Amino acid sequence: CLNLCERPCRTPCSHEFCRACILEALQTLVSAQGDCPLCRAPLSLYSLRDAASGELLAEPPVSTIFGTVYVQQGGVGVASYHFDAAGDCYISYANAPESWTLDDGSRAPAKKPFSETSWDPASRTFRGVVHWDPPFDGSRRWDYEIVFAENFACIVGGKVVQDAGAGPVDISFAAPWSEDSRFSLSYLRWMPPPDTIYGSVYVQGASYRPQLEGLASYHFRSEGDCYICYGGAPPEWRLDDGSLPPSQKSFCNTSYDVESRTFKGTVEWETTWQDAARWEYEMVFSEDFGHIVGGQVLKFGLGGESLGGTRFTTNASEWGMLRYCRKPGALMDAPRIRAD
Repeated sequence: CLNLCERPCRTPCSHEFCRACILEALQTLVSAQGDCPLCRAPLSLYSLRDAASGELLAEPPVSTIFGTVYVQQGGVGVASYHFDAAGDCYISYANAPESWTLDDGSRAPAKKPFSETSWDPASRTFRGVVHWDPPFDGSRRWDYEIVFAENFACIVGGKVVQDAGAGPVDISFAAPWSEDSRFSLSYLRWMPPPDTIYGSVYVQGASYRPQLEGLASYHFRSEGDCYICYGGAPPEWRLDDGSLPPSQKSFCNTSYDVESRTFKGTVEWETTWQDAARWEYEMVFSEDFGHIVGGQVLKFGLGGESLGGTRFTTNASEWGMLRYCRKPGALMDAPRIRAD
């Protein structure tokens, strides 16, 4: 806002903003990192300071790598990185595909230790070496440099240098939501799966991308607070009177069955959307709550007439169906905001 600053906060680039305004802006960004609204200098939630006291405004939910696990989409045991303690860091291949074999045909080990390790808290950088004997895919040595996000939600930089017969091969790390992630190694901090839908966000697609939030994403804050978010909807998404859909559209008449992991709810449209006045939802969640695996949306007109429906699926070959996945837990792990 451009009003007088209320409880001002100062950025590293010496600009001041209202505490509530800048917190709201940064907390909506993945990894709580963005740009200064005035000069576009890099800015994060964790570099803001209270203008009066000079104290940092927020602390990340995790402040070290030790005691954490980082996974690719395959999950724990599929080349996951385990930082159990300063002297106990390793890669786990316990659940790796059978085709992942060393050059002598043996399986990749369940626990492959890092050696020559170091950890720099200031730059959030881990370094270590993995030695292979017998070789792994022709390589005997992997040199790691791993840079972690400020909130330790993911790995955002660094590289692995693998020695090979034709010379060293560099493989970069990139944040899972970046454009570079398609050609790089992408890792998120692992968290135990939830045992309920409440506290979760689901976005369209097979895997999470922050830009998918607000594109009819489902938010299950609590039993009495579940809604569809259209905050990031494209301008062509219009109700039948030409207006934009609301940023939040609440579910009503909701229920959740724990045994079958099934949510039911209704969305009532006072202004119709594609002639529909009511959407009736049934969503069935996977055992780990990572995806919506079944159910459907049924649409009805003003007179109660059926307008058809759409099923939920996880099958990429089923065109025209709804596919939803859960926002990773590490990205929903809330920071500790300094009390007033």
